[in-house]
Amino acid sequence: MDYKVVGINISKNLIKQLNKKFPMIDVHVGDAANLKFFKNRSFDIVLFSNNGLDCLYPKEKRIEALKEIYRVLKPRVFHFFILYILITN
Repeated sequence: MDYKVVGINISKNLIKQLNKKFPMIDVHVGDAANLKFFKNRSFDIVLFSNNGLDCLYPKEKRIEALKEIYRVLKPRVFHFFILYILITN
């Protein structure tokens, strides 16, 4: 099965490091709330890791990121969030 891995990160420095270590991965400097360089319905899976969604502020930016993720996902496919939730009594 063929697949392509694409990554985005807001850090230009991290993207440079990724390009050196993993030149076969297509990486972009970008913002999850603006995935303008990706076509509609172009991904089978979206993974937003390391509490990334929680790091977007204000709330409206998180909503925009969710809209963009929905836009780039093909119909009836998956989006994975990795969230860390602190529950206190």
